[in-house]
This record gives sequence, C-alpha cells and structure tokens, in this order.
Amino acid sequence: NDKSVILGRQAAGVMLKAYSRFYNTAKITPRRDMNNAERFLLAIAKEGGVQVQRVPYWSMPNSDGMLMANGKVCFIFLYWCFQNGINPKSVNMCPNDGPNGA
Repeated sequence: NDKSVILGRQAAGVMLKAYSRFYNTAKITPRRDMNNAERFLLAIAKEGGVQVQRVPYWSMPNSDGMLMANGKVCFIFLYWCFQNGINPKSVNMCPNDGPNGA
C-alpha cells in the first residue's frame, strides 16, 4: 500500500530514514505499539519534530500502477483517481482488472 507525501527539506531528513529506523527499535517507540505502517511513520514524524498536516484526497489525487513483465506500466482500476479528469479507457489499465475486480 503506497502513500503520497510532500516533504520539505527538514522533514525529508527525518522521514526518508524510515526504512532503516524500522530495524532499529531502540531509537523509536517499540513497534509492538503500532499496528500498521501509518502509525509507525507518524511516530517517526512526531519523534523528529515534523509538522504533519493531512490533506483531502482531492487536493493531491494520485493513482496506482505496476510494471508488467513486458516492460509496460498498467494502472489498477481500483486505485484510479477519476477526479483527474482522464478517462480510464484512454490509458493502459491492468489486465483482468475492472470495476468489479474481474
């Protein structure tokens, strides 16, 4: 599950170390207190003094896709942002994917 973020210089210095911090629990609240990745990232942000502000989905629309074996990228219908004004029929949607997941 991917997340979209906008980071300033100082926040990037804290947040882009999340992967290595995951394996060093001595520097952050024990992972057992966090039940998902979002809580872990929030703990890192709070510990690092990063200002966190949630934004409505429509203000930063995004979509999800994957790289296929043939080297082309396809977009996943379930995560397609219809608010971007682009008709999903005009882009390469993933095979066997659709409104019903079929």
